[in-house]
Amino acid sequence: GRTNETFYLPDGDAIPGVSLTNRVLQVCPGLRKVQVIQETLKDFRIRYVAGPEFGQADLSLLSTNLSRFFPAQVEWKFERVDAIERERSGKTRFCISLVRRPSSALPVKLD
Repeated sequence: GRTNETFYLPDGDAIPGVSLTNRVLQVCPGLRKVQVIQETLKDFRIRYVAGPEFGQADLSLLSTNLSRFFPAQVEWKFERVDAIERERSGKTRFCISLVRRPSSALPVKLD
């Protein structure tokens, strides 16, 4: 099965990446593929492949959805790419966290 990483946030919350799939990302029809990369506790990079129907409204909607799900101190940088690379396994990693679990992290929330 697929595994997704957990995002650890500045307020101590932890959010499983899998919870973003339906609630945040799949509601933007102009985006063909999306990859969320957590670089620090508060810095995230959203790599995306635009589909044929892509418009600036897709990024606005994505940003709005993310701001509802994450605390205000989290910052998003959007990066348009031609493709999102596959792992050696042949799968694409949807979520990548470069942050280790802080000792103060709360249990993972799934709501």
